[in-house]
Amino acid sequence: MQEKSTENLLYSLQQNPIAKQATDGIKPACVKETLSQDLNQLLTHKKLTKADAIRNSMLNNIYAHQIFSGLKTPARDKLLLLGFGLQLTFDEMQTLLKRQGYAQLYAKNSRDAFIIHAFLHGTTILELNTQLYENEMKTLL
Repeated sequence: MQEKSTENLLYSLQQNPIAKQATDGIKPACVKETLSQDLNQLLTHKKLTKADAIRNSMLNNIYAHQIFSGLKTPARDKLLLLGFGLQLTFDEMQTLLKRQGYAQLYAKNSRDAFIIHAFLHGTTILELNTQLYENEMKTLL
């Protein structure tokens, strides 16, 4: 079966009243990597050990290992913490959020703006949490 482009898939969804027919071809076209695969690829790309990334993320060690092994699916904030732990750039974090089906960081959202600033300027998790707390916003931890 030939893969459909995103444009063709959207057109098919718009034009076809029967969902099964409209979605024919989506499975082969969808992103195949799991979060576990994405995270492990990022570890290799960033030349980090899993232990370093987990320690840097400030997540519970057991919980983080379960995420890396695919046993747990993290909430958006936990994924952001992993992004800090993996030393992701802002663009890399946006891509990871999108690939996992989470809302990307949005500059017009006050809390997200602080998080974006942290990714762009190398702010630590503790510094970011302090800023969020001082501005009466939910912290990441």
